Amino acid sequence: MIDNETLPVEYMGGKPLCMNQYYQILSSCRIPGPKRDSIVNYAKGKKQSRHITVVHNFQFFELDVYNSDGSPLTTDQIFIQLEKIWNTSLQTNKEPIGILTTNHRNSWAKAYNNLLKDKTNKESVRTIEKSICTVCLDAPMPRVSEDIYKSRVAAQMLHGGGSRWNSGNRWFDKTLQFIIAEDGSCGLVYEHAPSEGPPIVALLDHIVEYTKKPELVRSPMIPLPMPKKLRFNITPEIKNDIEKAKQNLNMMYGHACPTYESASLRMFRLGRTDTIRSASIESLKFVQSMDSPDKSDQVKTDLLRRATQAHREYTDMAIRGNAIDRHLLGLKLQAIEDLVSIPELFMDTAYAVAMHFNLSTSQVPAKTDCVMCFGPVVPDGYGICYNPMDEHINFAISAFNSCADTNAAQMAHYLEKALLDMRSLLQSTPKSKL
Repeated sequence: MIDNETLPVEYMGGKPLCMNQYYQILSSCRIPGPKRDSIVNYAKGKKQSRHITVVHNFQFFELDVYNSDGSPLTTDQIFIQLEKIWNTSLQTNKEPIGILTTNHRNSWAKAYNNLLKDKTNKESVRTIEKSICTVCLDAPMPRVSEDIYKSRVAAQMLHGGGSRWNSGNRWFDKTLQFIIAEDGSCGLVYEHAPSEGPPIVALLDHIVEYTKKPELVRSPMIPLPMPKKLRFNITPEIKNDIEKAKQNLNMMYGHACPTYESASLRMFRLGRTDTIRSASIESLKFVQSMDSPDKSDQVKTDLLRRATQAHREYTDMAIRGNAIDRHLLGLKLQAIEDLVSIPELFMDTAYAVAMHFNLSTSQVPAKTDCVMCFGPVVPDGYGICYNPMDEHINFAISAFNSCADTNAAQMAHYLEKALLDMRSLLQSTPKSKL
């Protein structure tokens, strides 16, 4: 019916609805452009697509889903072909070429044109774009508790979990991507440009109902060709594009944001504060290790020790007047006061990002069992004040109700979980000393 565009017309309030979106979701793909993206629909061509693409461990395959006589492959046949793909793509050290599709559209457009300069790459990309849909066979995700399992699955379906997990096991420009996790969870992510949600939901409803019916067609006794692996020639420039895409994706999901901690400058007359930048390379390595099943507790403890030491060293620099933030602030204010042009450094995007403290923290010790509180310093940030006591730590966490991206209660939950995880880690390595 989709091929012939003869689906029954849907109605809303007695009025007929346009069915065109149904005919745009199969064999279609979004193409990045330097100024504007475009949508290609290969279902409209004279020669319709007969294959899907399958990706496993960042490796793409072309899988024909029709027999030579034009009949569709049976469930058993498709399973056999998927098993072949699985067994020939067990290597986990491949470049995640699909991560390029997560990048900013302008950056992806440049990388796309660079990628297609190579004939082999161009043929592989065209095969993906022309496919009916993409099936993503994902690697295992980090284990989580049952109460947040569904949230983790939702994140996996939406974005793959970041560059360390399955975000490179996608081609996000493809209209339909069906995702199957190793634990049996499954879902779909779709590119929004060709269609709104209702046609996609209707398609999923049809798939679910279809799978409930017994398959009456017997698999033909004919050998099936090995699915074709799509090759990519990764030049140094393409590898650089991949690394940039990884970094950009991780800035959106699970990133170490600019973090402010107050450092007292009362060692100096009339001294107020400077900034301890708590987010460091060492702290990031430790945090990443906590989610890595490949890292032993001893390795994690060593990374925690290094992160703690790096924090102590920066704190010592800050309280002795050797931090950077107040120095730079003084230079900026001096330029404004002297009515001279502000140095380019202060106009740079990197400086603006570095000064946007999503996490503003302060330790305010007190002998009494209390805690001070303050608000966030940016609209999409958190304010966290804490008082370390002998047997516990008091925290006050604030966020603006007007910001949909922050949630103080949720932050409190994950902060507590992180602290308990760290306690368990240290208890498992009793000789550890920070």
